[in-house]
Amino acid sequence: MLVAIEVNGGAIFRDVGHALHTAYLVIANEPRQGCVTRSLLLQAMMVGRSKLTPEQAEWFESLKGSPAGSIDFSGLSDDEIRAQCAMVVAAVNHHLPRIEAMVVRARFGATEYEDVNGVRRYAFSHERAMAIRELSDWLRPFLHNVPVMAVDGLLARQFANHMKTKVSVRDLAAAFGCSKSTYHRASAVVRGHVRQLEASAHQRLARHFVEQGIIPPRG
Repeated sequence: MLVAIEVNGGAIFRDVGHALHTAYLVIANEPRQGCVTRSLLLQAMMVGRSKLTPEQAEWFESLKGSPAGSIDFSGLSDDEIRAQCAMVVAAVNHHLPRIEAMVVRARFGATEYEDVNGVRRYAFSHERAMAIRELSDWLRPFLHNVPVMAVDGLLARQFANHMKTKVSVRDLAAAFGCSKSTYHRASAVVRGHVRQLEASAHQRLARHFVEQGIIPPRG
């Protein structure tokens, strides 16, 4: 069971989405000598502090050791933070059906970037790309009128969390043929299935996370 923190009724995270977002972000940043978890995240968030969302600002305060009402890492070492986040990710891998685990990885996995000739290029991480590909295989029977290769792009539209990773229906039409209206209709089908899978995954994880003290019971 996770270490109980006196916030959120003794749980460390506010809800399932909060736990997944935080855990995948922490796990994506492997510990390196001289750059441990809390200091790494604090440094990254300090740079853009003026642009933080209210939720990010709350998380920033908790990382500094100030309980913020929805998450509190004060009193935990960097290794303990990573261990608790690893348990959240392990729950996705071991307590969900395969396809629901893939939708969680596709949603919360890392977005990577590289600088090429002064231009920063963004892309899904390998883990995230593999999850999208597996989801694409699962979805193809529901999308008979869409080219096989375009299904990956339709899924990427659902999971893009950065402007540089977004895919438009115009891009898909230009790359794979078919009309923009075909991709608009297909996108609605993909979005519906993704939402159903995510809702089911969150429901399963909520029961487990409450039992383990990761999130508080719903009132």
